[in-house]
Amino acid sequence: MLAFAWKAFIPAWRSLNSDFPNYYLAARLYRQGYPIERVYDWVWFQRQKDHAGVERPHVSFDPNPPTCVLPVLPLSSLPPLAAKRCWLLVNLALLGSVGLLLNGITQLGPRRTAIVIFLSLDALRMIFLYGQ
Repeated sequence: MLAFAWKAFIPAWRSLNSDFPNYYLAARLYRQGYPIERVYDWVWFQRQKDHAGVERPHVSFDPNPPTCVLPVLPLSSLPPLAAKRCWLLVNLALLGSVGLLLNGITQLGPRRTAIVIFLSLDALRMIFLYGQ
């Protein structure tokens, strides 16, 4: 669990990485009334990134369907890093819920359930770090 906090949660808390800024910016623009198809115009999307204060060199929403905006839409009124931090807390709560469900279903006990969950440390690290 300490490895998860050290390698995944703390670095994710401090910075905006790959995927989250893409979803966040698209949700923010949709909330502001722009048509969702505009997010697929790469040049326009880059300019909007600068106006929104997203500090990433490049953002892109190209491979994603428009429905990817919906989970992040409630957070789009917050500044980018604050929105990601809220997203991380939601993901942490969901991870805890999965642990409780897995513990209840398998009767492994909390310690073994935690071991099973944190055996996938690399995958969890990527999910939290990139804001997926």
